[in-house]
Amino acid sequence: MRLWIPFAISAGTLLTIASFVGAGWDAPPVAGEQIGYRGTGMAHYRDIETEEALRAANIAPPRPMKPIRAATGPARSMRMFRC
Repeated sequence: MRLWIPFAISAGTLLTIASFVGAGWDAPPVAGEQIGYRGTGMAHYRDIETEEALRAANIAPPRPMKPIRAATGPARSMRMFRC
């Protein structure tokens, strides 16, 4: 009849251990913005730390070479095909 006592003790022990182990964990900061009309539930939530890393990774590379200047005088096609 007193079978519930060991279960209660083990459950209490597990909850105590879980509270000590998980006490230092914190959820990452989250930013949200509304992207739709009010009341439609259209919101975008994102992790700020992940977004900063993504923004740092998506930088445009430097230009590989100087742009070619436009030819002066008659157009190139006129010189090539002798129109």
